[in-house]
Amino acid sequence: MNALCLFGSLRSPPNHAVLLNALRMAAVSQCGLTILIDAYTRTLDRSYLDVLGFKSKLREHLQQDTESYISSTYDQLLTLIEEEELDVTVSVECLLEPSWERRLTDVLNVSGSNWLLLDYSKPAERHPIFSKLAKLPVSILLMRDQRWKTKPVLLAAVDPLHRHDRPATMDQSIVRIADVLSVRFTTSYKIVHCCHITPYLVKYAKQIMAIHSDALREFRAKNKLDGVSLALIPGNPEQHLPDVARKARCDILVMGGFCRSSMSNFWLGSTTEAVVQAMPCDILLVKPD
Repeated sequence: MNALCLFGSLRSPPNHAVLLNALRMAAVSQCGLTILIDAYTRTLDRSYLDVLGFKSKLREHLQQDTESYISSTYDQLLTLIEEEELDVTVSVECLLEPSWERRLTDVLNVSGSNWLLLDYSKPAERHPIFSKLAKLPVSILLMRDQRWKTKPVLLAAVDPLHRHDRPATMDQSIVRIADVLSVRFTTSYKIVHCCHITPYLVKYAKQIMAIHSDALREFRAKNKLDGVSLALIPGNPEQHLPDVARKARCDILVMGGFCRSSMSNFWLGSTTEAVVQAMPCDILLVKPD
């Protein structure tokens, strides 16, 4: 891997915290950082603009805006690199044509990265890329407006009983990535698992929790993760996983982001999407091997 790619939109460009965290991730990964910004506007497709003679002027103004953004972003990046004493080579590119998907694929292929950093600081202003994530051959780090700690707090959410038609290797991929991050940032991580018991099985709650606890410990032993702490959380992940992350002051949650069920036409399963929307921290959505 020679570079990480951070993708965002000129309509709501990556803010200070996102840029800093992206630089830190590139630094600990010992690679460069490519920032790809979609600056295309559908207004340029309006046919009446040609008749009125406005299209060329609008394109000229947009070009000026992108040049100004690139210049100011470079200045901000160089300042952060100097202040944080980071060794990172950066590049910034704005896309003025509606071909962001093709260009992003090219950048990922050239960089050799299996991660994509995605600006998620304004979830309400989702870019069309969110409907395409399942087609990308990479894991996705959703980055919010939150500066990571010097030693980021990491959580790895697993499901050792493989519910929701998850690939059997998903949990191994999750802990492998969490382990890589913990080494790069010289920190530790905790494995968490939510056990939701439906009302008609409440009378068997103790036995069900014991089954999940045994499965969690067996998963840790099988993957030789003896030094990693475990947390079994009673309740559904949509409600309780965000609470756990909040109490732990989590910086990055590593979890499975893609499923092989009837929901596979979407970028996330319904449970994962609910967790993403409620989570107070950055989320690394792992692509199955």
